[in-house]
Amino acid sequence: MPPVHNMIEHADPQKRELVRLMLHKTVETLELESGLELESQLVRDFRRIILSGEWEMVPSIIQRLDTKSGSESFLELLEQGKKQEAALVLRHDIYLMCNSVEELKKMAGWDGVLGQSRTLLLESLSEHISFTMMLPPRRLQTLLDQAQTHQRSKCLYHSQYDQHATLYTDHICDRRSFPNTTTHILEEHADEVWFLSFSNNGKMLGSASRDAHAIIWDVENFKVLHILDHHKKAISFLAWHPDDLLILTASNDHTLKLWDTRSGELKHTYARHMESVTSCAWLPSGDKFVSGSLEKHVYLWSVNGDVLYKWSGFRTMDLSVSRDGQTLIACSERRIRIFNLDDKSEVSTFEESDSITSVYLANDGEHMLEIHLWNLKEKKIVKNFVGQKQGRFVIRSCFGGQDEHFISKSMSGTENMDV
Repeated sequence: MPPVHNMIEHADPQKRELVRLMLHKTVETLELESGLELESQLVRDFRRIILSGEWEMVPSIIQRLDTKSGSESFLELLEQGKKQEAALVLRHDIYLMCNSVEELKKMAGWDGVLGQSRTLLLESLSEHISFTMMLPPRRLQTLLDQAQTHQRSKCLYHSQYDQHATLYTDHICDRRSFPNTTTHILEEHADEVWFLSFSNNGKMLGSASRDAHAIIWDVENFKVLHILDHHKKAISFLAWHPDDLLILTASNDHTLKLWDTRSGELKHTYARHMESVTSCAWLPSGDKFVSGSLEKHVYLWSVNGDVLYKWSGFRTMDLSVSRDGQTLIACSERRIRIFNLDDKSEVSTFEESDSITSVYLANDGEHMLEIHLWNLKEKKIVKNFVGQKQGRFVIRSCFGGQDEHFISKSMSGTENMDV
């Protein structure tokens, strides 16, 4: 067999990549059989020097790899009590200012010679070395994960994470496994149910009703946990706090109320709106929220009840806040308004041909669902939906399923009694 270094330059790229991605225990056999080497001798020396702590060899090999690092050798010299040598490394290789050795170790995330520090250093350095010389860490696992993600994204009826996905065959879910059968009917409310929302952890369900009550249900057995009954008129909306320990309810009695989801206790009442409160949404920080009303005001609140900002001039039917807390979306009659929550400015508007009663922002922050599906970055409609009928009532829509692959139009049905 010819020497491997004579074959590398002329090897089939796909064959070479396959060899480099195999498990390490089979590398030597694969190299011998294929005539290709996983890594050059330079990279092998570099890996050995780092993992064995031969720091005196690092400067020369680092220059050849065009990479720099000195913090690991400095910390190990300190641990060994070689303060003078460590001082030289500090002077020539790294520039850190700390009040103590322990503070330096903590800042560097260093767990000692016997820990994972050297391995983590090697992984960090590999990011600055060309992939043609040194294989990125866990590259094969990354490719396998990407293959599974791609197959799930192409599966029409995929609705849950599959812990036993295989690469031996293409992934296809059976249509019969798609949830389409009623399993529970909850009948505690005395009037129409206007809004439903699962908690962020999926363990509770909140329902809001025209009977002026909101109910928190245990999803495991669908038993009532708490009945929230201090509103004087119908409750049109509710919003779970990011940690699920609190929940907001919005009512036609012009108020919002904050409740403890563990005890059902009323914590606070927010009374500033002069008309029915139609919607509310938490900011990701959990210390602020927004609320919209038919009175042409949208308020930004602190959780203790202070009004931090007010947008005016439009009747709000629904609100949505992006997951990063940077964007507020409000729908009003036939217009969708987008605001920057940092400087409070209105950055964009979208016009629709019909009235808009709900707006739902996808987790990716780029897609918005109302009557149509919009791409916010491109400012255009990417999907039209037909079949729903809307006129007198509020019809809501939402994303669902794994990675929000499905769209429900709507949670409570349309005016032609269909979901």
